Amino acid sequence: MGTNNKPALAGRELDTALELHHRSWTLDGDLYRCANCKRGQLASFSSEKVVHASDCKVKDVVSDHPWQDLAGLVTGIQTSQSN
Repeated sequence: MGTNNKPALAGRELDTALELHHRSWTLDGDLYRCANCKRGQLASFSSEKVVHASDCKVKDVVSDHPWQDLAGLVTGIQTSQSN
């Protein structure tokens, strides 16, 4: 996600995609951490690959760019104001 041209998700698809994303990544202050090895990355380094612990069980399964993935997902969220 992030840098590709996939159409934005909406509704339940967006909810499901966010839920799956956050099974692998957790937000910890200003760091996005791998839920398995707990290694973190600052948003300002989002263009670089996350460096997982050498024994991380998911390093070859999860995305290398979680911040970019999150940015791609939240573009599907539309803001509206009800009166």
